[in-house]
Amino acid sequence: MKKLLLLLTVTVFLGSAFFSIPIGGFQLYPLRMLLLTLIGILVFRCFIPGFRDVIWSSAKKNAYSVAFFFFWLCWSVLSVVWVQDDNAWLRAVIYLATAFLLVLLVSTYIRQEQDVFPLLRGVLMMSAFHSVIGWYEIITQDYLFSPRADFMRIYDLHVPVSIYGENEFAGLMFFTFFLSYGMFTHSKTKLNRLAYLLLMVNCVGLLIMGGSRAYQLAFLFGLAYLFFSMKRGKLTLLLCSVALVFAVPGVLEHLCTNLQFDFTPSDNNSTGIRINLLRNGLVFLGKTLGFGTGAGQIEYWMAYHAVYPTGGIIDIHNWWGELFVGYGFLIFFGYLVFYGKLFVDLRNKYRSNQDGLAQSFCCILAGFVVGSVSSSSNMSAEWTWLIFAIMIAYQGTHHPIQEKFTAIVSNNLKQ
Repeated sequence: MKKLLLLLTVTVFLGSAFFSIPIGGFQLYPLRMLLLTLIGILVFRCFIPGFRDVIWSSAKKNAYSVAFFFFWLCWSVLSVVWVQDDNAWLRAVIYLATAFLLVLLVSTYIRQEQDVFPLLRGVLMMSAFHSVIGWYEIITQDYLFSPRADFMRIYDLHVPVSIYGENEFAGLMFFTFFLSYGMFTHSKTKLNRLAYLLLMVNCVGLLIMGGSRAYQLAFLFGLAYLFFSMKRGKLTLLLCSVALVFAVPGVLEHLCTNLQFDFTPSDNNSTGIRINLLRNGLVFLGKTLGFGTGAGQIEYWMAYHAVYPTGGIIDIHNWWGELFVGYGFLIFFGYLVFYGKLFVDLRNKYRSNQDGLAQSFCCILAGFVVGSVSSSSNMSAEWTWLIFAIMIAYQGTHHPIQEKFTAIVSNNLKQ
């Protein structure tokens, strides 16, 4: 089963770019095929005595996380009562169902800390694959796989995208950097450590070349958390490594140029449009009495009910705004609790065992607060849901020493 999960990891990063079967308005591609197969196997195994409790247990630390995603999916389905665009609602529900099923599957079959390492190696392998494509695009300015290839050529944009958009690709590099660091701390061979280190340097280069300001800020937020949470010896080594990267001519200058924001109130610049998108969202939230516009409905409301000008842009371009406006107070508050609890549990895991992987997850969560506002929407980024599913599964695992201690205490109590 774990081999199938690894195959699922690979298909997540291929999406529908290389193979897809259109069925009406629905796209069937390898990820969805394999996901449906795995869910079928999981449902079948529910009838095996003694297995049902393993699927979800209130005693596990990630119980709330799994339950929240299920509730979020149910709320999205229920929102069909007040939605105005049925097709957009169906697409949003499918993406949320994918997110929930990934969380459920990974949490079910990842029972020990070491179980996550093969999946993370798969994630990093696929990220390296997309990195190669990204460097090819920078060097040749040839966009072979991007759905926005014509747009990139027309506007002469020389940024790495692979099969994604520029912001989503930058997000992948942000995630990959800290996942590589986490795997680096658990690696026992010099060759593996060198590979993870090179992948980290690669991510910094592509992140800067990509020009996504939000994810560059997210990277700095993640580094800041890493600095403050490390012991002195390791911190010195990390500071030297970061200083070496920024000592490369042009890197620091390029980063400082990208991080210049125009906060002048205007309906024409990027910042002004984003503010107006959020202002419209708050108007929509008020009109729906705090229940939200419904799954996938923000674009419809922005196109037909906008109060403030947005320059023709209808995506809210803010993950937190999408949650708040699209799904209302209840889901937004539940998501905040989920996010905060996930961070605290992983932080505690790091502090109790000096677990570098848990520390890297915390860096991701700290930075994603900022980086998530970069893309027009994170709902369709299936690889993001997979990484969150891995973090949630890791939240519910125990350190081998803790498991051994628990087993000894349990046996003594039985006697």
